[in-house]
Amino acid sequence: VHVSQYLPLEHAWDIPWPRGYERDEIGPVWNKKDCLDTTLSPITKGGESYALQRLEETVLKRPDWTASFEKPKTSCTEPSNPSTTALSPYLSLGCLSPRTAWHAVSEATI
Repeated sequence: VHVSQYLPLEHAWDIPWPRGYERDEIGPVWNKKDCLDTTLSPITKGGESYALQRLEETVLKRPDWTASFEKPKTSCTEPSNPSTTALSPYLSLGCLSPRTAWHAVSEATI
């Protein structure tokens, strides 16, 4: 089976199940009902505007924090008040370019 037979996906719930695992071994599992549930709210809001706002709040407005940031001293377990920039979702989805982030860090630490 080649991955190209599954791509592009028509729906998020069309992702093939991992080989060697039973459904009850992996959790939590999102299903079609979850994907269509409009009452669920994401931890992070998407888009370039939110990414730029987050970049300004976490990097540009806190130059001392930015200059002394050390990844091993952070915790990713508190989504409402993260100890990091929380820019990864925006970078990974292309809402924020690495170049823009680099220039913001450079500007904040000069």
